[in-house]
Amino acid sequence: MVAPSFGRAIMDLSIIEEALATHIARATEKIRRQSLAANLVTVVIHTNHFRTQEPQHHASQTVNLPYASNSVSEITHYATSILRIIFKEGYSYRKVGVLLSGLTPDTQCQTQLLVAEPDVRLRKVTGIVDRINLKHGQDTVRFANQGFRIKVWHSKHERKSKCYTTRVKDILLAS
Repeated sequence: MVAPSFGRAIMDLSIIEEALATHIARATEKIRRQSLAANLVTVVIHTNHFRTQEPQHHASQTVNLPYASNSVSEITHYATSILRIIFKEGYSYRKVGVLLSGLTPDTQCQTQLLVAEPDVRLRKVTGIVDRINLKHGQDTVRFANQGFRIKVWHSKHERKSKCYTTRVKDILLAS
């Protein structure tokens, strides 16, 4: 599940959709690295349950994909439609997340009888985007629905601890 909290409360659906698309990009990158595809997509949205004086709304919904997929654009299409169903105006949301489940090997994806097969071109585009991002850094190439403006929804990192075990420059020096 990819569901970091927003840096501040968000009431605007378009900003939440942007955050959801970015979370889906992270989640699909992870399952593609493991050569998997998802059959189910769950979208979760929460207000801040610690602020009891504010109206509360917590919702989630799951959709069964017509065929297993690890494509950012396909999963974003379904997840965004779920978000538009569970989103309610007038609430200050603190978190949106996506859970990809029903994982199967991406080479063994079974299609349904009356559903069009997955577009092979999407798989090629996704592979090219992954290679570029691997070489030049995360989000060098991204889909437009992930947004290009300053991310007002990013998590706060002011109280984040250092990475003593994973980053050389953060290792403590004894003198």
